Amino acid sequence: MIDKFILVVDDDPLLRKILARMLKDLGQHKVLIAIDGFAAMDLVTKHGNDIGFILSDLKMLGMDGVEFFRHLAELETQIPSRL
Repeated sequence: MIDKFILVVDDDPLLRKILARMLKDLGQHKVLIAIDGFAAMDLVTKHGNDIGFILSDLKMLGMDGVEFFRHLAELETQIPSRL
């Protein structure tokens, strides 16, 4: 279990629900959900260093996962940067 939030970014409502449920079933109760890269950036701005892990779809409408991670790299947060 991760002590910080896990951020789930996916434009598919069913996948978001499944991933959040699986994480909670594994004991991870600090889960943030975003419907696209824009919403994810808002959550990163709000929770920043309290996010310890990100699960993201790469192909989404609006800001996709690749662009989201590019913007994330420009921020000065303590989120581990691993692919």
